[in-house]
Amino acid sequence: MQKKFKGSNRHPSVLFIEKLESRLDTALYRTHFSYSFSNARQIISHKKIYVNDKIVQYNSYLLKKGDLITLDKEIFEFTISNILNSKICPIPPKHFYVNYKTLQILVIEHISYANCLMYYPF
Repeated sequence: MQKKFKGSNRHPSVLFIEKLESRLDTALYRTHFSYSFSNARQIISHKKIYVNDKIVQYNSYLLKKGDLITLDKEIFEFTISNILNSKICPIPPKHFYVNYKTLQILVIEHISYANCLMYYPF
């Protein structure tokens, strides 16, 4: 029998996926602002990412509805290169609004398992 988290009726794997998809490094990767998770973590640790106009240097920072992610102007060319070199057309997750002209990401709704099904087909 699977153990449930306290105060939740949802399966632990659903909670895990929601937590994973709420991370800042995951958001940068899913929107093709970085070419890998390790690249996203490096950009964050070098203080090149802002959430709500404050530098964030923790890759595990959890995003919430209303958060605005912006980039340091020093990495604009690098980010544009990542987007253009992406093997697939950058289609952001449903919970993000991405402005590819200003290179900003806005979290427009709660990050839920239902919005992430295309990444986890099980």
